[in-house]
Amino acid sequence: MSQKPTTPTTPDGALRLDDMSDSQILALIARAENDPFAAKSVQYLQKQACERMTETVQQMLAKLNGIGAAREKKAPAGPISVVALASAARQREAAGKQKKEFAEYLVIGALMNRDNPDWNIFDAEAKPVPPPQSGVLALLKLKTPAPAKAPA
Repeated sequence: MSQKPTTPTTPDGALRLDDMSDSQILALIARAENDPFAAKSVQYLQKQACERMTETVQQMLAKLNGIGAAREKKAPAGPISVVALASAARQREAAGKQKKEFAEYLVIGALMNRDNPDWNIFDAEAKPVPPPQSGVLALLKLKTPAPAKAPA
């Protein structure tokens, strides 16, 4: 049997998102309202979930950019006006923003529909199957606590 190596990058006693089931995460979130230790653990897990989500969206964006790069046109030979360059830059910026939003939609949609084999991202009318409670999704939906203010 191969076991996943544990990384020493987590603080002593800190929970790792990879080591917890959905039900354990949801139970910890429920306890966090009245238990400061549980609240601190939830904050740490939420940070891990957000970092993982960011990494996954970046990976998806890289794949989308790879698809787009294969389709991009070559620049025309000869001089180009500054106005045309500025217009092209605005178009690339808008396309980049759309790709990022689409990557986020893909990742969140996949997370929400992880147990729905009939999910079709291109069918806007499709109603998602109510997913089982997801600990990661619950962490991502939590309001991020405000940073503690330093005493004056």
